[in-house]
Amino acid sequence: SATGDHGVMNTVVLGWDPEHATRWAAPYDRCVQRCDTEHGLLERWPIDDWHLVPVGTTAHLMLQGHQRGLIGRGTVASTPFLSADPDAPGQVMHHVMIRWTTLVPESGRVPLDVLEVEVPDVPWRSSYGAAALPVSPHGAEQLTELWAGRSTPRTPLTVGQLAHRIWELPANLTHRTPAPR
Repeated sequence: SATGDHGVMNTVVLGWDPEHATRWAAPYDRCVQRCDTEHGLLERWPIDDWHLVPVGTTAHLMLQGHQRGLIGRGTVASTPFLSADPDAPGQVMHHVMIRWTTLVPESGRVPLDVLEVEVPDVPWRSSYGAAALPVSPHGAEQLTELWAGRSTPRTPLTVGQLAHRIWELPANLTHRTPAPR
């Protein structure tokens, strides 16, 4: 079953297509940085299935569009509320506050082909919009293992940055001098 007690979802996948929707209070790359430096980021998120996503639900964020992949994880931190839809002026929709604990750069996403192998229970090719895609308990375990197996990806180093870091290493890092007896 994809739900916990009383039909309430425990884990969901939410979608975000940066080409069609504004979801963040700041540019996404700044949100990634803030999430990392501030150990989490609280953001408002639109949700159609608001009655099934109570406080405490684990949310995984799927990047939609041509560069699909998993880019975030967090927890629903509020009850649903009506709020203006930033992508449809004059309209309101249900939102929840999500405390994102992991956000990775789009370039560091877990790609679709990896997700389909590592977490086959989830229909990753679906389009979510503001829907909450339920995840089975087994799929939720697979997602937890997937995140645990990944260190938080950072922006890859350029060759110059890597060379600079190697240059700064102590000369005796790989050569040990015997301790005096």
